[in-house]
Order: sequence, then C-alpha cells, then structure tokens
Amino acid sequence: MSDEPSLVVAACARLNRALASVSGLAIGLMMLVGAVDILLTNIDVVGLPSQPVPGANEFIATMMVVAVFLGVPLAQQRRGHIQVDLVTQKLPASLRRACAVLAYSLSAAMFAGIAWFGWKTTAHAFGVGEFAAGSFNLPLWPARFALALGATAMVLQCLLDLVGEFVPALRPVRGPAMRALD
Repeated sequence: MSDEPSLVVAACARLNRALASVSGLAIGLMMLVGAVDILLTNIDVVGLPSQPVPGANEFIATMMVVAVFLGVPLAQQRRGHIQVDLVTQKLPASLRRACAVLAYSLSAAMFAGIAWFGWKTTAHAFGVGEFAAGSFNLPLWPARFALALGATAMVLQCLLDLVGEFVPALRPVRGPAMRALD
C-alpha cells in the first residue's frame, strides 16, 4: 500500500511531462510557420511574387491553444506559476495550509469548468465538422481537444496538490531547486 501514492504522483508527473512536450512542439511549430510566413511574405524568391503561407494565422492560433493548455499542468506541478505571497509567508503554518487548500480548490473548480466546456465543444466541433474559415479551412476540434485535455490534467494536478496538503506521500517530488523555494 505504501507505494500507491508514489505511483499516482509518478503517473501524474509523466502525464504532465508528456503534455508539456507536446506544448513545446507546438511552440516550435508556431515559430517555424511564423518565420516561413514572414520570409515568404516579405522576400521575393527567384522573381516570384511575395505570397504568405496559406492558413498560417489559423494554424498559429490553434498551436497557441495547444501550447498554453498543455503546458499549464506541469507548471502547476513544479509550482512555476506566479505567486504573490507577501501576506501568506507571514501567516502561521496552519493558515498557510488553509490558503493553499483554498487556492487548490478554486483552481480545480475553475479548470473543471473549463474542461467540461472544452469536452462539450470538442464533441460538437468534431460532430459537425466545424472549421476556422480562412485561406485554409482548419478544423477546430484539435484545439478544443487540447484545451479540454490540458484543463482536465490541471484539475487532476490541483486535486493531487490538494490531497497532498493532508497526505505528504502525495506531494509532488521536486528537485533541490524547487525545495529551496518551499
């Protein structure tokens, strides 16, 4: 039984890293498509007229959603979000814990709402074949799927953090640099 909590933490950490890897790939693709679009729009190539990459804006918008929502759970796990703790650092440990419990609960609730709406709109967009109209008709469901998946992973991480306030074995394992911030 003692290995179960560490398995849950490890599985969630692997999921967060995998999602963050896809997020990083999305950022790389955005940079590549953006750079090619700028080059082809502003530089005459062998006497051909300047021509933007078809669908570049729609693709970059989709990848932005992927990059943001799939990277958020790892940032939460690593406590990488911006925190202003001028007041909470002066509170006794019990009140700091109460603030953390409140923050994790509110975050989980907010991201649960985002996830619920995301799954609902993903199913709708997929079902009706919804796409972003532009120079290239890009389907909308992949971005909505990424939003829903990332928000769901964030809910899981927030719940794990919440339970970890009461069960130390469920606290995320962090390296020395992160422990120094605790």
